[in-house]
Amino acid sequence: MPPVRAAKATALAVCALSALAATAGCGQAQRVGRSRLVQVALTEYRLSPAALRVRRGPLTLVVHDFGRLAHNLAVLRGATTVAETPPIQPGSGVTLAVWLAPGTYTLASTLLDDEALGMHGKLAVTR
Repeated sequence: MPPVRAAKATALAVCALSALAATAGCGQAQRVGRSRLVQVALTEYRLSPAALRVRRGPLTLVVHDFGRLAHNLAVLRGATTVAETPPIQPGSGVTLAVWLAPGTYTLASTLLDDEALGMHGKLAVTR
């Protein structure tokens, strides 16, 4: 990779990881606003934000893989998959639209052992 391109890629990775670090330590769930749109960052074996709170209805997740491996994002209610992305290649992103009823959900990468290695979060849906 040419030096300028490598520097840009490194700067992007540093920005992404800084954003992850800024939200990773928070003990509270991030509330989803009126836009009903959430940016989700995936990297080896974390997803950020790790906890979300939203009112029932439609939700759009814009999911970007900042890692070195392919990951996906699934919305699970118990053992049932409500919605999921296809595998997302490193440096790529996809949008996942889902309609959610009140309850507790899990956000996780379900590829290989991602979830067991810590790539999961919580999603609380209220009335």
